[in-house]
Amino acid sequence: MAGIFKKNDIRGKVGDELTSTFAEKLGFVFVKFLAKSERQCIAIGGDTRKSTPELIAALSTGIRKAGATVYNLGIGPTPMTYFVSAHHEIIDQSIMVTGSHNPPDQNGIKISNSTGQSYHYGNLFKFLEMDLEKFSDHYPDYDRIRPQTKEQDGTSLRQSYFDFLKGHFHFDNSFPVIIDYGKGATSQFGEVLKALNLHYREFGKDADGTFNGQPPDPAKPRTFDRLKSKINSQELIAIAFDTDGDRVGFMTNTKEIISPDQVAMIFADSVKLHKDAPRVIIDVKVSKATAEYVKSLGGQVSLSQVGHSYIHENLINQEADMAAELSGHYYFHDRYYGFDDGLYAALRFLETLDTMITNKLTLAEKLQQLPKFDSTPEFRDEMSYERISKILKATEDMIPSLGGTVTKIDGLRAEFDDGWFLMRKSGTEEVLSYRVEGDTPAAKDRILETLQSIISKY
Repeated sequence: MAGIFKKNDIRGKVGDELTSTFAEKLGFVFVKFLAKSERQCIAIGGDTRKSTPELIAALSTGIRKAGATVYNLGIGPTPMTYFVSAHHEIIDQSIMVTGSHNPPDQNGIKISNSTGQSYHYGNLFKFLEMDLEKFSDHYPDYDRIRPQTKEQDGTSLRQSYFDFLKGHFHFDNSFPVIIDYGKGATSQFGEVLKALNLHYREFGKDADGTFNGQPPDPAKPRTFDRLKSKINSQELIAIAFDTDGDRVGFMTNTKEIISPDQVAMIFADSVKLHKDAPRVIIDVKVSKATAEYVKSLGGQVSLSQVGHSYIHENLINQEADMAAELSGHYYFHDRYYGFDDGLYAALRFLETLDTMITNKLTLAEKLQQLPKFDSTPEFRDEMSYERISKILKATEDMIPSLGGTVTKIDGLRAEFDDGWFLMRKSGTEEVLSYRVEGDTPAAKDRILETLQSIISKY
């Protein structure tokens, strides 16, 4: 099973690592692990990949063989499945079939509990992995088991998510927006905007499961290419979702991609409207400027390791109001359930923009007011885990001689008097990722050059 079970979810190549046989057995052992099969109701949804319907059907069969009830939500965004778990008492767990930003020939599985909180390797997947490795020993008569329950139609549960979004927001101003769904699972967002009387143009609704070979990823500038060619000066904001809708990115009508660091600051303003001292969690890659801005609002900031399941867990445990990741995951416990939801986050951003319009403040003026340090984008270098381990060890050994201090919340974060860097192993791919920030351009360049010289030695 090595390679399929990741830190935050399950991912693999369809037909090779991830098969319908695997999915069926996974559904079965998941219910057995819960040890409440006679009472469990599990909702299943999926993204627009061609392999998704077959994997949903296989999961459903395995779950029903174990005696639990399945509500099939059909195609929709990942936060829809989280919402159904958190919002409806009848649903005990939810499963989302999605490969996120991975290539079209790959797919994956995310699982959440009755609060919409995602499981991770430490509290679920390692146990399922062990059970599946000994599946034939534990369940020698599995092939003779037949489903004990009928699959239920989850259409009304699915729609309740979009109805909630429509009813949870109000806009005093009607302004134009442009959206790119990237052929993903978020195309019902336009239905929400229409109900809220916002004007919008939309692209990328024609989902065919291929994403033209490049699943949308708001953390990558290429995701905004089509929006750059189509946005006009009247449209106040451009929105780009990722494949399964748990992430979102924003671009101004002057074709400037708004960094997640700045988006997090704007969301802190949103929370400040309701809370005197916003409590915010940021991942270890987010700019120091974000932390300083939140503190300027009278708020508190804490760092978390990267990954949606871990950040949501920290958000709940620390009773924080919101959280943000550099990759475009945004979490709101203020007025919401706390899981990462790109559609909800987009509406919070539009709500804040609506307040700016009322207060005669433009988005450009707001962005100009936000603090900013000299930062690199996140670099992602493909290499073997063995090489990554050597680089991380060598880097850690050198940090004290460079005058830095080490934080090991997730990978290596080295703090210097005039900047910092973060270097870590990806939780989903054989990739070394790193980001550098300096108080000045010269500081950033010095730290980056040092870091890249270490990488080049290995």
